[in-house]
Amino acid sequence: MLELINRFPCNEHFKPHLEPLLKLCVDLLEKENEENVLVVIRIFFELHKHFRPPQHAEVPRFIKYTKNLYKGLGEYVNKMFDLSKNPQRQFNSISEVNVEAIVNEIYTVTPISVTVVGADKKPATKTIRIFPRGYQSLKSMQELPLIIVLVYQLYKENVKKDLEEFIPIILKTVNLKPPIDFVTAPEIYKEIYVDFIGAQIKTLSFLAYLVRFYQDILNKHSQLLVDGVLNLLLLCPSEVTSMRKELLIAARHILQTDFRTNFVPHMSQLFEEDFQLGSGWTTHESLRPLVYSTLADLVHHVRQLLPMSDLIKAVHLFSKNIHDETLPTTIHTMSCKLLRNVVDFIHTKNQAEIDQAFKSNTRIENHDYAEIESANNIMALETRRQINDLVFLYKLINNKHFCPDLLSQINIKVPTRETRNKVLFGLKKYKTNIDNNAPLQRSQRYWNMASDGGVDIFSDSVLNIIRLVESHILPFH
Repeated sequence: MLELINRFPCNEHFKPHLEPLLKLCVDLLEKENEENVLVVIRIFFELHKHFRPPQHAEVPRFIKYTKNLYKGLGEYVNKMFDLSKNPQRQFNSISEVNVEAIVNEIYTVTPISVTVVGADKKPATKTIRIFPRGYQSLKSMQELPLIIVLVYQLYKENVKKDLEEFIPIILKTVNLKPPIDFVTAPEIYKEIYVDFIGAQIKTLSFLAYLVRFYQDILNKHSQLLVDGVLNLLLLCPSEVTSMRKELLIAARHILQTDFRTNFVPHMSQLFEEDFQLGSGWTTHESLRPLVYSTLADLVHHVRQLLPMSDLIKAVHLFSKNIHDETLPTTIHTMSCKLLRNVVDFIHTKNQAEIDQAFKSNTRIENHDYAEIESANNIMALETRRQINDLVFLYKLINNKHFCPDLLSQINIKVPTRETRNKVLFGLKKYKTNIDNNAPLQRSQRYWNMASDGGVDIFSDSVLNIIRLVESHILPFH
């Protein structure tokens, strides 16, 4: 009968029966099982959507019913996941089935197996689905936030006080944690776990809608809101992609408001891919653009509040994204724009710190890394570059690199008077630093200096060139 009512067209012939139907819907919410309650919720929603009735007595009753449902979830969450119980799900006959006892213990549709005698007089196993009560159903709870949003739109002034009292209850619900781990939980509890997290995510989506209208109230409980988002990102099963996508969309709406600043202390967590995407392959492949666009928007707005360590993580992450061919072009473009803003801010921040140091007469130390390099056997970048220049010219002269064009530009100096002069190459004089420090010019200058260190470009090996470091001749200055 409920399905029949649900399929009736919402027209003028249906309107005279509106009030008794609304009363019937609220009455059935407290009495029926999950399957019927889901139909009742759809009827209640469609009646308000099409007829938009004026304020009536059933609206406060419906909100009160929803409040009690959310309060009850916090009370029986431990009972819901009690692993010490081993509920019986297999029965030898239908007479052994105590439906009342089973219904009191279940929160989602639960199959039981019953042995029956078939038409051929042989025993057979029959599976029967037991539906939970509507006020204990997690699936029913997932459908309620959408109706609350519609009720708020229709009766904004009349339900404002009720919703102000409702928000703290919702925040506590979002922060509930199942006392089991989804991966290691018995199979019988996994469906309950998914429905439980699903109900919390729907509730968070409802909060994301209210956050723009009840900022004053939510400011008082801002830490609960932040903890709720982080809690769900951590607990949401990686295997359920649609659920995580809905969670990320709800989080994105919250992060687009002034509450984004409350997430600054938790940015290091948000920069971790596994934290936002989970470990599932499907979520990783399909939701990365959503995660990166949300994160980029957050970093752009709070970059002035981030410590340098988080700014470095942002630069590293989005630089990596630019080179990731699996991401769409829009994400590459967005990453480039964000990097430009972040790097510009880092430069400005550093310049501001230097200016402040000069104004306050703070001494800026000139860091000498010689001791660190010596202790850890680290070769300075300048030394490595000079060795590369020496080795390159050595190989070019000794025909290890065959390049006649470069070889023709080398001017070997043949002394005519001072035969003890060890200068190998005659260097041209240039007016600009660019020409004076060109690679070939620079290599010849370094070899002129190395000749005084007892190294012969024509007869010695590459190892002798590298030993210049040990003899402390390099780097040249």
